[in-house]
Amino acid sequence: MGDWAADWANDPYDDYNLTLEISYNYDYLAAIKQNVNGPILVWYPHKEMHIIPVDWLLKLLLDASKEPVFLREGKRIHVEGWNAEWTNDPDDDYNLVREILYNDLYVAVVKQTSNGLTLTWYPQTEMVTVPAEWLSNLLLKAQTELTNLPSDS
Repeated sequence: MGDWAADWANDPYDDYNLTLEISYNYDYLAAIKQNVNGPILVWYPHKEMHIIPVDWLLKLLLDASKEPVFLREGKRIHVEGWNAEWTNDPDDDYNLVREILYNDLYVAVVKQTSNGLTLTWYPQTEMVTVPAEWLSNLLLKAQTELTNLPSDS
């Protein structure tokens, strides 16, 4: 799975508000930030697919939802357009997966693998913002629904 890490920082591009930067092998890929509607997960543009352990990411999202964070400036960030659907993966013996869509484009998939439950984030050319509560609920539900299925080889 590689070396995933999360570090607290002050974002100079967001009035120095506190943010949790998420990196993979020292490459910053995402951040959990606060906005007036609650925590959000911001995925930066990237050229490669990344496979994230769901348990690790879910803990970050849930902890961010519990922590009271002072916002220096209340910004409203557009977070609509998210959806998820069940499907069978033709590349994985048609095992059940949960595809995540943003404005009808497939951006990620949650599936059970030999490494446990994972979230695979597809390459993106633009930054996308996910409501942390929506993603947390989706991942919690996937833990219940997908962890009892046989894993891939």
